[in-house]
Amino acid sequence: MNKKCPFCEQETQIEKITQTEEMEVRDLAIPVEREYYRCASCGEEFEVLEEDYDPYAAAYREYRRRKGWVQPEEIKEFRESLGLTQKQFSDLLGIGIATLNRYENGTLQSEANNQIISLCINDPWILMKFAKNKKVIFSEQDLKLLNENIEQYQNGIPQLVSDAIDRFGSYEASILSGGRVLDFHKFSEVAKILCHETSQFTTKLQKLFFYVDFKHYKEFNSSITGMQYVHLPHGPVPDEYKTWLAALTDWMGILETEKIDFDLFLGEAFTSNSDPNLNLFSLDELNTIRYVKDFFKDFSSGEIEEFSHQEKGYLMTNKSQCISYKYAKDLKI
Repeated sequence: MNKKCPFCEQETQIEKITQTEEMEVRDLAIPVEREYYRCASCGEEFEVLEEDYDPYAAAYREYRRRKGWVQPEEIKEFRESLGLTQKQFSDLLGIGIATLNRYENGTLQSEANNQIISLCINDPWILMKFAKNKKVIFSEQDLKLLNENIEQYQNGIPQLVSDAIDRFGSYEASILSGGRVLDFHKFSEVAKILCHETSQFTTKLQKLFFYVDFKHYKEFNSSITGMQYVHLPHGPVPDEYKTWLAALTDWMGILETEKIDFDLFLGEAFTSNSDPNLNLFSLDELNTIRYVKDFFKDFSSGEIEEFSHQEKGYLMTNKSQCISYKYAKDLKI
């Protein structure tokens, strides 16, 4: 294409060059596509920033994805869904309004601020507790409206689930949770995908959850759901798995259950006939979930149990001990 070169100022042939460069973002080197132009006359190269593509924004987005952090649009959508202004939301979080504004517009957040925002998105009732302690800012009418908006945001999630998240899932992101806080919404949608028009017995389903999160951590240094897993006799399972199964079945009806008579004992199978919300996941996350489901599709409960007993994370831990994601690098799949 012919354009005017900013160096030699001649109207000449300009070559467009696309290449991948590594951009240092805090502790990670992020590959980012950069576009340059080269003048055929003088040979000088120059960059023209495209309106619809900012390499820095792309690098920050990829950094957040790898870390399992909240993206700018998620922060804004969450705040607006609760009917909160930036000033109200920043007051509740203890984050300056200018800082919150920058986060919603793409500035990379701090780890500490991401932690508190993620906790609130995962369990918005935390904000209600904050608001009740700030009655100078929030009137009774404000509190009532916030309560209604939280209930609507939760899409009818019963108080039992919120209490379970508060009691068993309010831990900080660490190596024991795959670098994420617990995201119950993602956990429930993973359950839908694993059980979509497919029966999964209890033992096998628990192992599938484990392999989904540990496989993704092995590849991308982040779990998908933020769930913690423990060593039990039948293999690795989500910590407090009976509570989470009750949440998925009895409390929310996400999974349907069927009792299967095996003569010697009564088994329980789980299925889901509702379509999962795939928009919650990145393409990499969906590929991980589908890979795990396909890899183990012909495994019986006993076979996947035996397979999981050979995992280093299981062999190096004792009964009821939490299994660190550091063992994901030795995963057998």
